[in-house]
Amino acid sequence: MNVFIDRRQVIRLMLSQLREWKLYAAMVALEKESGINDYDYPYNLSFLRSLILDGKFMEAIAFIEPLQEVPGFNCKLFKFICLKQKFLELLSDWKMQNGRSVNILHNCLEELKICSPDKDQFNRLCWLLTLEDHRNLEDYKMWTPISGRVECFYQI
Repeated sequence: MNVFIDRRQVIRLMLSQLREWKLYAAMVALEKESGINDYDYPYNLSFLRSLILDGKFMEAIAFIEPLQEVPGFNCKLFKFICLKQKFLELLSDWKMQNGRSVNILHNCLEELKICSPDKDQFNRLCWLLTLEDHRNLEDYKMWTPISGRVECFYQI
């Protein structure tokens, strides 16, 4: 007796399980390698997701720019979420490079200051600069660039 299982369904099941276990790097790698995904987003949302998962935050912000005038769409919050992820990634790189890219971090903070929902959130990001590693904090204990990007997309 032979059992035939559709390859696409097996991969979707694997993707679903990887997402549930928050193994985002493996999930994204499997999506890219197989060309199969476990979501049913319209083309524009899929494109936005790919920009964010590829770390192209400025391109993602530019992509949604036409939506600024749509009632109910909080463009400022969208920018904040994307720029926060960009900042966290820059911060990790900066710590590994012993502070060689201070100007890039500073510019990102300037952009965050403009779109931050409130001063406390902005100050908390600035405070992260004083820490040896922000991943020592409970909020960022499981943070990696790819998990942060996935969470960034989910927040959006």
